[in-house]
Amino acid sequence: ISRRTFLQTGVAAAAGVSVGLGRVPRAAAKGELEHVTMGTPVEPGTMDPHMHVNRWTLDVHNQCFDQLVHRDPKAKMIPGLATAWKQRDERTWRFELRKGVRFHGGEPFDAETVKYSYDRIMDPNEKSPMVSSLRLVEKVSVVDAHTLEIVTKAPAPVLPAYLSLYTNIASKAWMTSKGPEFAARNINGTGAFKLVEWRKGDHIKL
Repeated sequence: ISRRTFLQTGVAAAAGVSVGLGRVPRAAAKGELEHVTMGTPVEPGTMDPHMHVNRWTLDVHNQCFDQLVHRDPKAKMIPGLATAWKQRDERTWRFELRKGVRFHGGEPFDAETVKYSYDRIMDPNEKSPMVSSLRLVEKVSVVDAHTLEIVTKAPAPVLPAYLSLYTNIASKAWMTSKGPEFAARNINGTGAFKLVEWRKGDHIKL
């Protein structure tokens, strides 16, 4: 019998949380569902938010990290870590960021963390599999702590849709102090779930 990796997800205290690649109905947050256990044929390869080796890695990342833009069950774009966005000219987008958000480790979320995450994904030396989601982006600039501007390589009216795909936002302070090897085994996101335990070859508990 081949071994299966189980992803155990507690949802009693979280609202509008995601399981797999979808979202659990908000009713689950009212105590109707105590936990979800998912069996996967392959173990997630890394907890690094800007790397993935298979779709089961993304299943874990989607629970623990956020993007600037989210999608509702009907695939409509809705605010995530960005509360609003607008196109200032043909190649420039401005994003207003959510205030009062902190990473699981307590670090504040701000525009610098978004710039760090996007720059890391786009850095060719990092070889991030998520780079295709940012292929339209030329430059990311911090306007102030809660305002970000993105300049695209060409007019890109679909940019927000791309930013809803696999562009996880990580804590710059945590990633740079802990290093990539630590980040590959641990998680510090802003998502609904925290990583509690990863027993390789057996289970991941969120």
